[in-house]
Amino acid sequence: MGNRLHIEFGGTNLRYEVLDSQFNIVASHGTSLAASGVSSLADFIDTQFMPGQVSNVLVATPSLAPDGTIPNSGALNFQVKLPDGHPLAATAEYLNDFAALAQAARDVSRLSLIDLNGKDEIPGNSIFYFIGPGTGLGTASAYRDARSGEWIISPSEVQHSFAPVSAQNLAVFREMAAIRDGEPIDPNSSPVLTYEQLCRGDALAEFAQIIFGEQGFDSVFSAADVILQASCGNIFHQRALQTWSQSLGVAAAALMKAHFHGDKDPVIILGGGVIPKIMHPTPEKRELANYAQTRDFTKNFTTPFREGLTLHKTGSAAIDAVFDNFFGKARVMVPSTRSPGLEGLRCYARRNNAVKFVAPSNPNDLPFC
Repeated sequence: MGNRLHIEFGGTNLRYEVLDSQFNIVASHGTSLAASGVSSLADFIDTQFMPGQVSNVLVATPSLAPDGTIPNSGALNFQVKLPDGHPLAATAEYLNDFAALAQAARDVSRLSLIDLNGKDEIPGNSIFYFIGPGTGLGTASAYRDARSGEWIISPSEVQHSFAPVSAQNLAVFREMAAIRDGEPIDPNSSPVLTYEQLCRGDALAEFAQIIFGEQGFDSVFSAADVILQASCGNIFHQRALQTWSQSLGVAAAALMKAHFHGDKDPVIILGGGVIPKIMHPTPEKRELANYAQTRDFTKNFTTPFREGLTLHKTGSAAIDAVFDNFFGKARVMVPSTRSPGLEGLRCYARRNNAVKFVAPSNPNDLPFC
């Protein structure tokens, strides 16, 4: 029997590992889709491995276009699905990327979580909310059913629902919509933006562009630029990070309400492509790692994140009281492992008979949103 190939696709990058029959890792690597030199998973397997070297394939992937490609990946039409005639097509299995990450909740210690509020222990009766800004925005939830002992893992579509517009964010929404549409700002518009459009990595860069534009500067940044400059004390980049964090908090509120279990302790786990840039910077940006461990960082991140949660009011005092109590218990945590999605795939492969999948939420029919 050959080895197992576990491969995790993001919107921009891929990471993979090869495991033997005892789930020992015998090889691992990561690269960008554009730099991989291929345009499909089939070509990637055929160029990286000898025939028979791999016998099973487990794939974690963002939602795919109808033709099996990754939308907005920056790698033109990267084809994830193996064609029917490929030798491994019959053994290939595909999971939503954040459903795969949520698998790791079953053995959450493997994620080596860092609590951004400085606490150590994870409550025993937790529901885990996974939210990850990257090329897009991924969401999922996971908890253990007390009666059956099964893990209930729910990939979510909350990120595609529309974010609430308030008086305080109306101006920013209008500018974000103008950037999205490539049109001048309409001062009379009622912009409609999804959580994904407000919380993906590019949105962090767009917030900085808006804030610098208010100061008369025509500047273009990447998300990594914003994070690095914020860590170095630039007040405009810090403001962009705070605004983006607040948007992420509102998105987390929608996720928590869509998958609400008031008898459990909520734990928000941040993943995606942007968060590792904060926690695992490249060697030339080592100062960012130091910044990520300071109280300044946790204050600048978790304070607006929690403020964002409170913006998601329902209009019912009774319901708001329930959710305020629920949100008040929320812990915000970050995996310190570099590839939490691959850890989730390993958990799934070991225990795939013990998991029950729940249909994704309907983004147009979310409770209280």
